[in-house]
Amino acid sequence: MPNQPQAYKVKGSDQKWRKGIRQSRENTCERCSESPEIEPCHAHHILTTKEYPHLAKEPLNVILLCEPCHGKFTKAEQTFNDGALLELYGNLPKAFRKSRENFITEYSLWIDLIRMFVLGSP
Repeated sequence: MPNQPQAYKVKGSDQKWRKGIRQSRENTCERCSESPEIEPCHAHHILTTKEYPHLAKEPLNVILLCEPCHGKFTKAEQTFNDGALLELYGNLPKAFRKSRENFITEYSLWIDLIRMFVLGSP
């Protein structure tokens, strides 16, 4: 059996790191552009920390999402709805997708995800 990547363990420093991401991106949802005042945006990993633990603190691997948008991504992931997940990524603003294109192309093994970042949804 091939070596499995070491699972990423959440550390106390993650809270500080996520807060820094929110501050640097002005706590603005990178999907819908909302800036929630009450609850901070979620720092959501594009490539999961389970499969890519070495990318857990890579800023390019994070999308900032408000609560409603985060719920859509999480639901698609938890129900293994690849079509919905790909559509969510494909409909992200072009500037965001472009900013992550090289990162996703380099690290992701999921060719459909790469295609969505490069081309967007049809």
